[in-house]
Amino acid sequence: MLTASQIHEVVDEQQRYAQARRTGDSKSRTDEPELRKAWLKRKFGSFEYHEQLLKIHEAWLALIYASLARPEVKTNHPAEYAFFDGPARKNFDKAPKPGQLDPILWAPGQQTGWARSILDYGRDSGLDVVSVWNWMKDDERERMFALWGAMSRMAENIQYTVDKYWFNPRKGNDDSLLNELYTGPIDWPENWREELAGLQATTSTR
Repeated sequence: MLTASQIHEVVDEQQRYAQARRTGDSKSRTDEPELRKAWLKRKFGSFEYHEQLLKIHEAWLALIYASLARPEVKTNHPAEYAFFDGPARKNFDKAPKPGQLDPILWAPGQQTGWARSILDYGRDSGLDVVSVWNWMKDDERERMFALWGAMSRMAENIQYTVDKYWFNPRKGNDDSLLNELYTGPIDWPENWREELAGLQATTSTR
């Protein structure tokens, strides 16, 4: 489970990203582009990235059900309470819990592809209408949508990587992968080049 401070960081990052999308103020990497793209594809197709998505999903559900547990919700919003405590909960609980998947048996084309069916976060599911969540307090709803946005972005990064959607046939490249307008903010480690070289060396010796 993510700590309260980690959840706060995810919410803050997503809100900054949403603001950058609205203003067109996003970073685009131009130095060592091919190496950076290779590192990003490794990251988005990794077990660790998928586990991070599951941790945010878990935090999202915890927020929803902590809010739903307030007595006034059941009293004042009986239909919404029945839906979220019934069909919605059953659907949400289909997602594996963090740490449940075996990294040895895990393969990007399976579980990462499956991530799209936890909940198709970007799809018009009927849940993306603000009025559906009116039973939540304003601050709860704001954090809930921020976590949802982060999950949607991560799931799309996984999908585009596994299914090789980054390549744009019209432009003849996959340079959109370097634009944080599409990927969301990237926390580049200082040793990302060495990290990539190590992964490539491990792959080449198999």
